[in-house]
Amino acid sequence: ALKICRVKIFSLEVGAFGAKIETEPMTPTQQLVCAAAGPLGSLLLLLTVKWMPLLSLMGLLQGFFNLLPLYPMDGGRMLESICEICIPGRGEMLGKRIGKGISFLILLLLICDLFALGRRSFAAALSIFLIHRTLGRKISCKDGPMGLQ
Repeated sequence: ALKICRVKIFSLEVGAFGAKIETEPMTPTQQLVCAAAGPLGSLLLLLTVKWMPLLSLMGLLQGFFNLLPLYPMDGGRMLESICEICIPGRGEMLGKRIGKGISFLILLLLICDLFALGRRSFAAALSIFLIHRTLGRKISCKDGPMGLQ
């Protein structure tokens, strides 16, 4: 997606917690295309359902989870990009607020589910809580001479 958008890549590091890519700053449209490429790749694994049903299912689950509008997932980056395209200059702030509100609602639903069903939802509630806590600690793709994905 970065190559399609003609974004210059300075470095790429792949580790246990994902990839870190240093690029030149991107426009909101370029960010949207690049963020959408991750879930699209996961969802393309559905094409293997006949031969590898488990891999296909994992791709489906990862793709939908990654589409949640919570930063740092791709859905959160897509939400911020769309808001920035629609409301230049205020979109990033609006995207953060919407993402925080959605994460808070998901957290409340998981907590209610935790009380109703017992310990089954504890890990999910803890995960969403941790994502909710990191929403304000974004490393912007636009700051400085290089962007960070």
